[in-house]
Amino acid sequence: MDTEAKGTRTPACYLKRKNQEREMTNEDRAVKIRFLMVERKMSIVKLAAAAGVSKNTICNIRDGKNVTMTTLTKIADALNISPTMLV
Repeated sequence: MDTEAKGTRTPACYLKRKNQEREMTNEDRAVKIRFLMVERKMSIVKLAAAAGVSKNTICNIRDGKNVTMTTLTKIADALNISPTMLV
């Protein structure tokens, strides 16, 4: 049965799920990383050391700058989350 032909709408739960699957913006990522750092009581210095990146890199990401997938993976590992939570 073709629901479009009958003029029915896409369920709201489907639209919500599609929106959640969109790629995270740099600003979204920055907010998420800040939140996780506070939740885990990690300073910029501690996260940088745990991820094996510079403090400057962490600051840039928290400021919404671009980041490579390699660096995101290191940060995700340091925060003990899946890298997919940051993309």
